[in-house]
Amino acid sequence: MPCQPQKRSTSEMENKTTKKILIVEDEKDTVEMITALLEWEGYQVFSAFSGTEAMRFLEMRRQVTPDSETPVDLILLDIMLVTKMGEISVSRSKG
Repeated sequence: MPCQPQKRSTSEMENKTTKKILIVEDEKDTVEMITALLEWEGYQVFSAFSGTEAMRFLEMRRQVTPDSETPVDLILLDIMLVTKMGEISVSRSKG
C-alpha cells in the first residue's frame, strides 16, 4: 500500500521559514509535478525551462533581493541540461 503524504498543519507551516527553490527543467510535466510536491510542503517554487532562462531569473532576483538574503535557497537542475547550459549556469550562479 503506497504511503500517503500527511498534510502539514497551518501552525507547522507558519513556523517554518519559507525556502525558495528554483527548478531548471525542460519538461513541463516534470516541473508541474515537482512544483506541486514542493508547494505542498510549503516551499516557494520558481521554474525555468533552460539554463539561459534560469540565469536571467537569478540576475533579476539578485537585483530585488536584500543583501542579507540569497536569490534562492536551492536549485534543482536537470542533469541533461548540463550538456546544454547547466554547467555554465551553475558556475555563474555561484558568483
